[in-house]
This record gives sequence, structure tokens and C-alpha cells, in this order.
Amino acid sequence: MSSFIASKKDYEVNFFKEGGFERKTCPVCKVPFWTTNPDQKTCGEAPCSTYKFLEGRSWQKRFLTYEMREVFLRFFEKRGHGRVKRYPVVARWRDDLFLTDASIVDFQPFITEGLVPPPANPLCISQPSIRLKDIDKVGLTHGRHLTIFEMMAHHAFNRPDKKIYWKNRTVELHHEFMEKELKVPCELITYKESVWEGGGNAGPCFECIVEGLETATLVFMEYKVLNGKYIKIPMKIVDTGYGLERFLWLMNATPSSFQATYTWLVDKFRQLLGIEKPDDKLLLETAKISGEMGKIELGEGIRKLRSHMARKLGVSISYLEEAIAPVENLYTLLDHTRCLSFMLVDGLIPSNVGEGYLGRLVLRRAIRVLLRTRSDVPLSELIDLQVKYWQREFPEFKEEHQKILEIIELEVSRFMKSLDKGKRLIKKLFKKYSGNVFPLSEAIILYSSHGIPPEVMKEEAERERVKVDLPDNFYEIVASSHYSEKPKLERSIFEPYEKQLKGTPQTELLYYEDPYIDEFKAKVIKKLRVNGENWVVLDKTAFYPEGGGQPSDKGYLKIKNQRIPVLRVQVYREYVLHNIGETWLPIGAIVHGKVDFKKRRRHMAHHTATHILIGAAKRVLGSHIWQAGAQKGEETSRLDISHYKRVSEKDRKKIEKLANKIVMENRPVKSYFMERSTAEQRFGFRIYQGGVVPGKKLRIIEIPGWDVQACAGTHCRTTGEVGPIILLKTENIQDGVERIIFSAGEPAINYMQSLETVLHEISSKLKVPKGQVLPVVLKQIGYLKELSKEKEKTELELFKCKAANLLEKPLKHRSLEIVVDTVTGKDIKYLINYAAVITKMNLETLAFLVNVKQKETEFILLAGEKLVSKGFNCLKVGSLLSKSLSATGGGKIDLYQGAFKGKALGIDKLKEKLIKSIENSGFSL
Repeated sequence: MSSFIASKKDYEVNFFKEGGFERKTCPVCKVPFWTTNPDQKTCGEAPCSTYKFLEGRSWQKRFLTYEMREVFLRFFEKRGHGRVKRYPVVARWRDDLFLTDASIVDFQPFITEGLVPPPANPLCISQPSIRLKDIDKVGLTHGRHLTIFEMMAHHAFNRPDKKIYWKNRTVELHHEFMEKELKVPCELITYKESVWEGGGNAGPCFECIVEGLETATLVFMEYKVLNGKYIKIPMKIVDTGYGLERFLWLMNATPSSFQATYTWLVDKFRQLLGIEKPDDKLLLETAKISGEMGKIELGEGIRKLRSHMARKLGVSISYLEEAIAPVENLYTLLDHTRCLSFMLVDGLIPSNVGEGYLGRLVLRRAIRVLLRTRSDVPLSELIDLQVKYWQREFPEFKEEHQKILEIIELEVSRFMKSLDKGKRLIKKLFKKYSGNVFPLSEAIILYSSHGIPPEVMKEEAERERVKVDLPDNFYEIVASSHYSEKPKLERSIFEPYEKQLKGTPQTELLYYEDPYIDEFKAKVIKKLRVNGENWVVLDKTAFYPEGGGQPSDKGYLKIKNQRIPVLRVQVYREYVLHNIGETWLPIGAIVHGKVDFKKRRRHMAHHTATHILIGAAKRVLGSHIWQAGAQKGEETSRLDISHYKRVSEKDRKKIEKLANKIVMENRPVKSYFMERSTAEQRFGFRIYQGGVVPGKKLRIIEIPGWDVQACAGTHCRTTGEVGPIILLKTENIQDGVERIIFSAGEPAINYMQSLETVLHEISSKLKVPKGQVLPVVLKQIGYLKELSKEKEKTELELFKCKAANLLEKPLKHRSLEIVVDTVTGKDIKYLINYAAVITKMNLETLAFLVNVKQKETEFILLAGEKLVSKGFNCLKVGSLLSKSLSATGGGKIDLYQGAFKGKALGIDKLKEKLIKSIENSGFSL
């Protein structure tokens, strides 16, 4: 909810005065609106009014999605707007958002702040957008709320020196589109006054309504929101949003926007889900008053609103729910599967972090709704239909078809496994709350950490007699807590010194002019004392400052005969600052700079290798690959990539081979600066692999035909200069992210030579040629395995003999028999195997084995099966014993392992402590 307040003057538009519009106030919502209809009493928007457009009108005409989109875009093209292609639904160009939730997001913040020119001005676009703040309302309101929708829009960016158009022309264009293009009668078009705020901007707006349905919003952005204050900005931006699905619903007059948007897909889904064809008359009558469900936004409960609707329809609430609930499930699945399809086609990988978390939230909610229908149709089959449905309008769907299905199948499998684990976890957790209310905060943690849906919590709560009172909008609460949590950049240590730096000339960056420069002359133009260290700004420098995962250069500054080490280099705004430790240099001093070029050369090779590898990974693993992080070093570097499964050894070798092919082709590595909007239009948003890059202009690093990125790092002139690239290993560092650790150039050669040395040593020891080492080693391993088996057999016989003797004279505590033994220098596997033999020979026995080592003493407790059934708990007894011994340990009901350091206690002392622990545990036979 915005706190922005607009004045009456903000809504006075000449078009209204000249067109005979009257300003009225709605008696229901108390909001002013503009209309030419003298008989109109309310603002006309549901729930202040019903959906009258569903009654059927002569001006209504059937449209398909691509037809409506094209009508809109052509209308505005004819009126001087440049058509712009859609942006991805994953907002890679934003450091404050995960998902694209409106068309204006495409142009924030650089264009809206006037730093970068727009791709066209004015422009029109049809932007798929995702908003999860209403996810729990999807299906309930017949299409008023969606997770994914297409925002058709026209935008104008008015600068102080160049006006495009403002309020009057915006309203005029909207009215002309409605009245002339779509033939909607003027008296049915209402303009409701409102305000809008988002993405750091705000302004007054008009909500455009036709017979109960809001179809568009016309926003006039003229404020920037800074620390809760609204500051006028020099740019005046027309930000409109015409909901494609709303327009389809309006023109097709279908019972919901879903029939208008998905046409034949609705019936196909319904048949697959085994949902009976609903009563068309009831469905239409329900749809007419479905605007009532919009009161959910005001906090009213679903059941209360349903009851109200049932009374209006003259049916019982149970009848209405039985008839409508399956249709609502159908609508929800249509929406969620489309949302997932767009997320995945644009490179989102479901995970527990970032945009992947939001993708997984939608996916798991879709699975729960699917389970609710009791259908056995796989979610991947529904996604398959969505991909086929949209590939005509979005060709990228065809290219990514199989990858999308593979991700869905993997995620469903993971979810079902997590459900089984989750139910066991819930049972343990609910014991703490038996007879009490399970708090919402704990429920959110359960979902966020373990993926346990609220429906499962409620099911288990009934069994465990715990009250779980979760709100209807549970998923919305979870999504909103995560929705815009992109980590902010750390504050620079130089921020407090900004005033001191102001007015200092910009540093000339020699490392961009020629990354092979390692010596230069420069003048000290600023000095700072920061956190007890001295920093200097030079008028020019060849020292590369830390950034983009590349460490800063090192070297020295020479003045007269003194060499001053440069310990590290950082950039702040347009200044490059050199850390010179405790040494002090006067302003105006002329210094001779010398870069440690061996270090720089290795950083360059590894940085260019990173670009080569991301291109190779994308071609081997799929276009969804996105850089999730990188760090360049001298010996090794790492590249983190988004991927939905482990990188196989086969794929690792393919990536390595392909990367070295590009090295051997000796392709040029081009670097140049380009206007941001031009680069985005020409190369797309893959240029932001390394993250969002600030500034009007971007430095582009291009390996022609292979990879293009916005990058500030230093690079080789050609791929051949990188040298060999070796992928040392891959590892999974977090859900949905794989790490590739690699070496390039001279360090890669060193690594290969070290392997060669090892191979040479092995072949010498085995006295076989290098080419025959593997079969000989495998043969030796097989021989060792056989010896190990023989050893285990011998040990087993030994255990049986020892166990038989010990069972004849056990330690007795009341009716409990305990077999005690001490061994020296064995491993834990030996102890467990030994104890297992004892407890199998007597199922009511407790085995207590002690293993004395040089620096610590280990012990285990293993209870026989019958002893456990009588209530003996090894975990409880073992925990008490560990406490008395100052030991560490852990286990479960039938097995406990512990260890304590220091001098070993005598066996008699240990027996006493064990008996005491058993007594304190409360166990008795």
C-alpha cells in the first residue's frame, strides 16, 4: 500500500473537460472517478459493482492472445511508438528484484533516472510479468488475480529538454484504443483516481474500468521514493499497463479469463485431471459476482465471501463449494504451469535461494493443488501442454522444451522425497506443542527450510492433536518475505570520505588502454588515511583494482630510490585508490609504478578462461546456464553456475574439451565500450553474467561467436594466450548451483606435470609401463578386497567365540544383562560389527564396548531388538553416560557412540558410571 497522496489537481486532464466527463465519488469505496455516464453511481469496479460485461454486449468480439497483443502493439506503432521485444521474467539486470513484475521494471533504474536513453521513445511492449503477492487468490477470483500475466504497455520518457507526451495524451491514447479500436462505448469507460508506487518511483494514476473490470492502469511517475520521502524527479514518465488477459476476458465474455487466455487448453486440462464439466449457467452466474472475492484483498475470509456468494445465487455454500472448488483447482493449475514454463524458459533454476526459491514455491504449490484433484496425471504432462501451447507465440519454448520437462520431473521427485522426511520431522516438532497452537513463524520456517506445505502441516496436526491455524494467504506471506531480498552490495570503506574525494580528477585507467602495460609514471593527486592505512589516488594507473571476482594487482611505487609496496587496489566511483600501508606520499609526488606482471598475467588468463568456460558450459549443459559467482586466482579459479543437477564426469570432460578447442582456435578477445541500452538490445541480458554493472556505458568483452559479457576485468588479447584449461573438479555448493574449479595457462601445465610425476612414480614402483598402470592397480585393488573379505570372515568367527564366552558371564543389573569388553586401537566399524554379533546371539542383551586409543577412548552401546521393545533407549542412557564422562556423542534408540579425551578410565569405573546412567534414565525390566 502506497503512502503517497495526490491532489485533486493531479487528476484534472483537459481530455476529461473537453470530452464531457464528470468527476464523481463512489459511495462504496469513497474513491473519485471520471465518467460520461450521468446515471453511473459507483466507480464501476468490482466489488463496488458486478461484472456486467459478462452479460454479453454487441461490441464484444472474439480474440486470441496473439491477436489481442498484435492489435495493441500495431495501434501504438501507428501512433509513433517503437516496438520493443519482451524482457526475461527473471530480472537479471536488477540488483533489487528477482522477477519482472511490470513492464516498467525493464527500464528501471538507469532509463527512469535519465542516465541511459530508452530503446525507443515513446515505446510499446508486451511484457510477461510475474507477481506472487496474490498467489493464494489465484483461481478464487476467476482470473482477477494471477501469478503470471502479460502487461501490454506504452511508455514515454519526458526529459526537461525533450517532452514526448504526458497525462492528456496518455488518457487520449487509451480512450482511442478502447473506443475506436475495440469499439467499447464511451459511457462504459470509467477512470478511477488512484496512486501507484514501485521500484523506487511513485505518482498519481488512473485505473481504467469497463463494466466492473479494471483493464488498464495509467501511471504518471514524477517522484522518487528515498527514505520514505517523495522527491520530484526531472524525468516525467508515462508508465501504463494494459492487462492482456483482462482484455481477452472483456472481449470474449467468458466465465473467467482462463477460457479466454487458454481456449482449448482448459478442456484438455479438465479431462486429464478428471474434473467433471461444470454447470455452464452456474459458472457464468458465479463469474458475474466473482468480483465479490476481490474483498479478499481487504482481509475478508474465503468462507465468509463464499457464503455471501451462495446466498446471492440462491444455493447452499456446500453445493457452491462442491461445484466450484474443482474448477478453481483447474484455474490454479493453468496459471501455475504457465508461470513455471516462463520461469524455466528464461533460465530460472528451482532452488532454496534467490529467484530459484520463488520458482520452487510456485512449483510445490502446483504439486499440492494437483494432489488435491486426486488425479494421477504427472505435473510434467501439464507443463508439456503449456510449452506446446505457447511455442507459436514464443519460439524459445520449443528450443527449451525437453530441458523444462527434465527440471520439472526432477523437482517433483525431490519434493515427494522431502514430504516423507518432512512428515517425520513434523511429528517430532509437534510433540512440543501437543494441545497448543503451532505458531505461524514456526510454520514459515518449516516451509522455507524443509519445503513442508501448510496442507501437510494441517493433516499431521490433526493426528498429533496440535492446533495449526494458518492464514488463507500463507504462500503470499512466504513469497513476500523473500520477494525482493536480493543482497545489497557492501558499503565501501571510502564512502565516509566522499566529500574529501569530491573534486579530485578522475583516474586515467591505463589497464584498459593496454592490459599488458606493467610500468608507468604518475602523479599523486589525493591521499587518505582509512582504518589506519594510507591510500593514494594517482592521476593515472596500470594497477587493476579488485572487482568482478578478479583480485587487485600488486607491485610497487618507486620514488627516488625508495620502493613502496602496493598492497591492494580498490575502486570507488571514478577513483582508483592504492593501499601503501604505513608509507606516506606527498600530493604532487611523481612516482614510477611497477605491476607484478606474473600475477597479472595469470589473473588475465583465468579471467578469459572463465568467459570461455561459461560459453562451453552453456553449449554442453543447456542455455539455462548462468554464472552464479566466480573468483579468479593465480593457481586455480572457480566458476559457479546455475544447474539443476550434478555435472557428470562425462559432461565435465565435454566442457573441458570444448573450452580447449576455443583456446586452440586462437579467437580474438575484443574489448570496447557501448551504450547500455544498445548493448542490451544487441546482445540481450546474458551480458550480465557477472552481475549488474552500473553506468551509462558498459565495457563489453566479446569472444566472437562464443561469449559476450559486460565485464570490467583484464583479459588476454586472444583465446590462444590463455593456454590449456584443466577442469580440476566439480562440486555442488548449494541447491541449484554447481562449482567448477579449474586451472589455466602455466598453472594448468604445472598441474598436468605433477600428475605425470605421480604416474611415473607408480609405474616405477609397480615396474610396469605407464600405459599398463591402470589394469595392474585395478588388479591389486581386487586382491585387497578379497583379503578384506577374508579378514571380515575371520573377525566374525572371532566375535562369535568372544561373544559366546562373554554371554556366559555378563554384568548383571537387576534383570538386565550387559556384555562388557575392551579393545585397543580399533576403528568404529570393528566395534559396531562386534556388538552386532553379541546382540544377535541374545536379543535382550546390551553390548557395552570400549576402544582405548592413544589420545582418546571411544565407547558404544548397542541394544538387542527385544531389549529396545521393552523400552531401553541407548540415546538416553548414552547421553547421561557422556555427561558423566565429559564426553561427546550421539546416536538413536538402539545405538549410541561416544568418545572422551584424556587418561583412560579403568573398566570397573566405566561399569559403575554405566549402571548409574541406566538407573537415572528411568529404565527397569
